[in-house]
Amino acid sequence: MVRGFRQVSVAIRSSTVGEYMIRFVRTECRRGDNFVLGPLDYELVEGKVTVFLGASGSGKTTTLRLINGMAMPDAGSVMVNGRATTEWDPVELRRGMGYVIQSIGLLPHMDVERNVGIVPRLLNWDRSRTAARVRRVLQLVGLDPGEYCGRYPTQLSGGQAQRVGVARALAADPPILLLDEPFGAVDPMTRKSLQTEFKQLTATMNKTVAFVTHDVNEATAIADRIVVLAAGKIVFSGTADEFESTTNEAVRNLRNP
Repeated sequence: MVRGFRQVSVAIRSSTVGEYMIRFVRTECRRGDNFVLGPLDYELVEGKVTVFLGASGSGKTTTLRLINGMAMPDAGSVMVNGRATTEWDPVELRRGMGYVIQSIGLLPHMDVERNVGIVPRLLNWDRSRTAARVRRVLQLVGLDPGEYCGRYPTQLSGGQAQRVGVARALAADPPILLLDEPFGAVDPMTRKSLQTEFKQLTATMNKTVAFVTHDVNEATAIADRIVVLAAGKIVFSGTADEFESTTNEAVRNLRNP
């Protein structure tokens, strides 16, 4: 399904699965005199789904914001493709990443086709290439382009809007995907379906994924690796199987609230 994807000309490029595209090096983020995150030392394995799991205020969203340069470290660094985020042009950095948030952020005055094609247009893709790519990613997320391209956000269900949000993040074929509670606003049945489809999709694509959630079941359903944050610090890191079997107290508290 994904073999037809063409790599786009973006500054952030994939290399070999199993290497590190995103690296936190003694990274700290503060709010006043209080630590929000860190010191954090961690590498996200390229081509894998890393889920950041924890309660509200644990530092999950801050972690994503540090990756795409929306927040800057107060100490240490965040390395993306071998360069600190402080050395990147912020626009260039963010155009090399797909970003999906719980509120989706679809522009209400644009139809689905234009919403999904925003980044390709910003990258100066020609009209025919953008249109073909929009159709392709809508198919990938299970939406018929003929039925949905002309719809506006108000004409979509919650699950459909989330699929459009994921399609938009994939549109320029970025090597990095950042997702912040992307399925949190939909009903449980739709959420489970989206999780299954997302897992199937990422299994066929060489994307480095950072996924934030506070839902334990969601984390174990989609993750290659799970990182548990508490008070801005990593208290567990491992596979989903290791998460299920560990005697780590913080993890046990999440599994059995």
